[in-house]
Amino acid sequence: MPVFCQVGAMDAVHSDKVWQGLTHGYSPEGIGYYFRAGSGPVAVVLIHGMGGSARNWRLVVSLLPADLPLILIDLPWCATSTAYHGASSPDGLVDAVSACVSQLWPGRVIVAAHSIGGFFGWTFRELGTTSVDSLVLVSADLFSLVPILRHPLRLGSLRLRITLFHALLLSLLKPPRFLRAATSHSSLVRHIIMWPLLNAALIGDDAEVGECFEGNGGVGGVRMIMRSRTIDLLKLAATNLRPTVLIYGAKDPLLRESDHVEMASLPTTMAVCPLADVRHFPIMEQPSAVAELISEQVAVSSGERSSSFG
Repeated sequence: MPVFCQVGAMDAVHSDKVWQGLTHGYSPEGIGYYFRAGSGPVAVVLIHGMGGSARNWRLVVSLLPADLPLILIDLPWCATSTAYHGASSPDGLVDAVSACVSQLWPGRVIVAAHSIGGFFGWTFRELGTTSVDSLVLVSADLFSLVPILRHPLRLGSLRLRITLFHALLLSLLKPPRFLRAATSHSSLVRHIIMWPLLNAALIGDDAEVGECFEGNGGVGGVRMIMRSRTIDLLKLAATNLRPTVLIYGAKDPLLRESDHVEMASLPTTMAVCPLADVRHFPIMEQPSAVAELISEQVAVSSGERSSSFG
């Protein structure tokens, strides 16, 4: 049985200084990434959710050890990966992300993914000598988008519909990049898109939120959803052989209680960590909890201590 855990608190650094020491580059397929070689034996791979960017992890990164090897991915068509030119099938996307990681770190990794980015955690390919020690999935037990979209009165469904419409509008109009960025960062649009998935006090705070929909990330989110809408994540999760820690907000309007129950019942689920008063973005609303749980897995993989999850 998985452990239902509690985590403590640390102070986040609200500054772009967290990106110092990270090198930005591109894979052959055009996937943008941020990389820090660090000095440890295990690297942490951070994958963002729909329409976001690697910068969504900025507060978590500020709380992780400064010498921890890190790889942050901008998913295809999002943020710095807007020029992605690899395969567009679900398998092709997974292969491209996995290849990018294996080229940067031909060793052991811990994959931490948020929201729909969890698909890349479940399906991550172990290419070459790269191997996955464990998964840390944040608000990622969104097993089916279809039931959510079928209930127009649900807040989660409303937000998804608004986000899709906003992204589709940008895609059709194709405004200049500066106007696209201004729209993505405007307080009004941000409130419409992010409410009710993020604590209201954080929505207008650039230091907290960062670039939630950087560049044309919304368009990338639409493309990602269109390619993943028929995927049964529960079936994928059931075939997972990697130890998994699940983190989610207790007030997340997108996730269903039945999803949490299904996740907790999987034999590979080591811990289920609900966070009180948190919605769909624990990586921004309670980054200290996410960083603590990732650090726990790093310590276990590095042999520094045994898992506290039993």
